[in-house]
Amino acid sequence: MKISVQLGFEILGYPGTGRRVEDEGDLAKTSGVELFHGAFMGDGILVLHGTDLSPRFGWVTLIDWCIKIAAVRSALAVESRYVVNFSESEDWLQFERQAGEIHVSCSYNAELAHATHEDFDAEIERFLLGQLKWIEREYPQVMKNPAMADIRARIACGDGS
Repeated sequence: MKISVQLGFEILGYPGTGRRVEDEGDLAKTSGVELFHGAFMGDGILVLHGTDLSPRFGWVTLIDWCIKIAAVRSALAVESRYVVNFSESEDWLQFERQAGEIHVSCSYNAELAHATHEDFDAEIERFLLGQLKWIEREYPQVMKNPAMADIRARIACGDGS
């Protein structure tokens, strides 16, 4: 069976230095800003039917990517279009729901991608649950950080603002 939608994340550390905030200290005490914008930094992965629209900028964080993807899911459940903007640049990803399909375009690749809404939604669920379980297993102290309650709620309800 061919996988029609692939979501993922590759942790690389800070561009140029490889600095990994998540390995530097007690994540239970790291500021919410540093946790959200500095820990688990790398590249998001988004591939639909072989078309790679991954934001491989090196400065997206896993937590921000999860929140953005959750927001896409939540928005497309009730709206026909949703745009993800990246805070460190003017780049964007646009998702459109049309007749049971999701069509995706972006500012950094001229290709268009698509998948069924059902496959897309199922992959988002798998990805988000998997990433939260990975964080809990590999960095359990982060779950004690007061900011994680808000982050988990945003991932669960799709509030990507």
